[in-house]
Amino acid sequence: MRRRDFLSGAVALPFTLVAAQAVGQTRPVVSPLTTLQSGTTAVGVGSSMGVKAFSALGIFISGTFSAQIEFHGPIDGTTWRAVRVVDESNGAMTSVASTTGVFRMNPAGLSEVRCPVASWYSGSGAVVRAIGTAGVFVRGMKGDGHAA
Repeated sequence: MRRRDFLSGAVALPFTLVAAQAVGQTRPVVSPLTTLQSGTTAVGVGSSMGVKAFSALGIFISGTFSAQIEFHGPIDGTTWRAVRVVDESNGAMTSVASTTGVFRMNPAGLSEVRCPVASWYSGSGAVVRAIGTAGVFVRGMKGDGHAA
């Protein structure tokens, strides 16, 4: 097992990456790190990330700021609504972040997620990044990726 750090040593990824060793095991699929807000210093929607293929999502907020960043997803595919995430620092459920940290989301039923900045008070910029994971059942394959 190995852990990878996607924020320059600041925060460890909350998902453990494991290689499948035999036929019938689950091999995790990890998305590229996607930037949803990039050094923003004002209220704004930012970018969205498709999450249909993922069973878990890690959201990383960094920067120096005083703001409120919300977590949104369209349940019906078009209407964006607040969704709840788990704050990894204390285990609490929330739909708004006002500080840096790592947040975990179960994106079941969502096609996309985004993290709009709902209010901005001060600071030098907020960066919001997300990464998705999903387990893939490996049928008829060895752990090295060759046919069994």
